Amino acid sequence: MNLTFENVSDDHAVLMMEWYTALTNNMLGKITDGYHTFDELYHHRAVLFSVICNTYKESAWKSKKHHDGTMYDGMFIVGINTPEGQATYHYDLEPYWDMFNVKELDKAPQWDGHSPTEAIERIGKLKTICGMFKCERINERPICGGAQYGRNRETDNRAG
Repeated sequence: MNLTFENVSDDHAVLMMEWYTALTNNMLGKITDGYHTFDELYHHRAVLFSVICNTYKESAWKSKKHHDGTMYDGMFIVGINTPEGQATYHYDLEPYWDMFNVKELDKAPQWDGHSPTEAIERIGKLKTICGMFKCERINERPICGGAQYGRNRETDNRAG
């Protein structure tokens, strides 16, 4: 298959070809924004969420089954119950299962319907993590104390 790009800069054409190659070769995790790959960001999220869950052990849990007994191949679900409701993520059993030192449930609690946006907002409202900052939403992205996903709005001029 020949791909052609009209009205696209050379840089964008190269990026689009890299994405196309990754998608057709089952290498989605290798796609990058120029700073991180999806695989790196997935790993960072797992490490950070494990710190949160391990800090709030009394409210966190993990399970190899959803509430109905199903699960994705080679994965598990881990969650934390916040005052606003659940925040949950799915991770690969290896290498992440042992990273979460929280109670193991035979089946996960029934999903409360939260979206990814609601999950991160709920996590951001945990008192000892975000209580010292004023949490707000800017351009539909939750931020705490001026940092937007690790970016400083005052010194970082990258498009967000």
